[in-house]
Amino acid sequence: MRQNFTVTVPTTSPSLLTLPQLRAAAGLQAGDTSKDAELTQLGLQISAEIAIACNVASDGVNPPSLKAETAVETIWNQDCDGEILLSRRFISAASVTELGTAVSSSDFFINRGAGILSRVNGGRPWRWQTGTIDVTYVAGFDDDHIPADLVGVASDLARLRLSSGARDPLVKSESIEVPDIQTRRLDFWVGAIPGTELAPVPPDLLARLGAYRNVMIA
Repeated sequence: MRQNFTVTVPTTSPSLLTLPQLRAAAGLQAGDTSKDAELTQLGLQISAEIAIACNVASDGVNPPSLKAETAVETIWNQDCDGEILLSRRFISAASVTELGTAVSSSDFFINRGAGILSRVNGGRPWRWQTGTIDVTYVAGFDDDHIPADLVGVASDLARLRLSSGARDPLVKSESIEVPDIQTRRLDFWVGAIPGTELAPVPPDLLARLGAYRNVMIA
């Protein structure tokens, strides 16, 4: 089975966080707009990093995103498979054609969370015909339905980025002794900095993204 995946309607709001959420992560008052430009860029950056960490499929033109986007996928079905794994998950709408003929919505089923397309006939499992199957679908979360745990990871990553920007990332710890003369001592990380050696998203946050990560199939 071969597949061709294209995003036809990219999201116009790629960030998983709103500006008020980003201001809160930065410790700003709700109405403080002084850092909005920088925070907007930060929101785009961390949302892209999260999508990449979750192995979200890209069409090679548009960056991967967990936000709602319309995609068209063409599958060359050679083995009469009954189930087809689509390139993206969290599907809210879909239409299907099989060998150029529209398939009734009662004759296919989509596991929305897993992104699995199944053929049915009379309510029973069926197999897709050998040939070309075209699927147009909307995958990802719209602005009003981003899961709270995903927002939480994005907020924590924003706070991490903001805090690391305010200090030297090579410094492991700092201590100040004040008996008779004040002494300042810095301890530096030796080798790779924890959380930076695997991906832009630290391992503890990556573990919390388990429900949104896609399995890579060679």
